[in-house]
Amino acid sequence: MLHRWYSIYNAEIISLKGAIERLSENRSLAFGILENKLDMLTDLRYVYDSAETLQKREFVSLVFDNNLYYENRIFRTPTMMEILSHNYLKMKDKGLLLY
Repeated sequence: MLHRWYSIYNAEIISLKGAIERLSENRSLAFGILENKLDMLTDLRYVYDSAETLQKREFVSLVFDNNLYYENRIFRTPTMMEILSHNYLKMKDKGLLLY
């Protein structure tokens, strides 16, 4: 009886160890790809330009918390992601955004 349980659980252990090894390799590959493309993710112009129309709309909605609107040839918003607000003065000086 003990031998039967041992063989069942031993086979399960071997299977799980194999799965862990396979997933570890895939994770390393994924992190390698991410590391090679990380500079592109920090280039917001690249991210925006390479997106499709609906993705661009979602991106703008995310940045401005769905509060961006256009009035009298100026974009206006009461909210903006803090991480992107460093360009606020540039946009204000150009008359492009009221925040």
